[in-house]
Amino acid sequence: MKLATTVAAASLLLSLAACTSSDDGKSTDGGKSTPARQESVVTYAAEYPAYDSVESLSEAADLIVEGTVVSSTVREIDIALPAGEGGGDPRTDPGQGAEDADEEAVYVYTVYDVEVTSVHNGTAEPGQTIEVKQLGGTLDGVEYVENDTVPFTEGASHVLFLSTSVNPDVPHSLLNPVQSAYLKDGRELRPVHPDNQLPMTSGELADLTRR
Repeated sequence: MKLATTVAAASLLLSLAACTSSDDGKSTDGGKSTPARQESVVTYAAEYPAYDSVESLSEAADLIVEGTVVSSTVREIDIALPAGEGGGDPRTDPGQGAEDADEEAVYVYTVYDVEVTSVHNGTAEPGQTIEVKQLGGTLDGVEYVENDTVPFTEGASHVLFLSTSVNPDVPHSLLNPVQSAYLKDGRELRPVHPDNQLPMTSGELADLTRR
């Protein structure tokens, strides 16, 4: 993942890996020739803001919650907004307000249903279920990959630092896939992503609630 402190939102660049099959489009099994199963992989590349402290991470978040991941689905989401509706803020308008309001910015996401247990900052309620999206997933036989995305663990408690779109139909997003998600086991917090160099204690998390 490219982390850029001057970038306020994810800038998505799409590349398509070639379909793989045998040279003649067929595979062999016991001397019999059968059509080969083509597997496509689409790789997303993204740039995200980076944070040098838990304090700067929390200040950037629209919503900080603790919650249990209960389920997930994979679907296409159009993250573009009509011109002007993002208020000029690229963090809330990843599409940067397309000149043509009908222009799409459609990507494949895994969308998690998260049952909120605690709210440390922002607008949500304990007991509420919110949607949180991460780039990638398998849809219609095509695998969509963002190399720094680490899936959430269903049934586990997570602490999430989220950005919120001004479009209510677009799920919440992590501020970045490396630094914005923690697993919570009792009072222990550990980063979901192995490259997250921002350790967090339960005391620091409690301080976020008191601000």
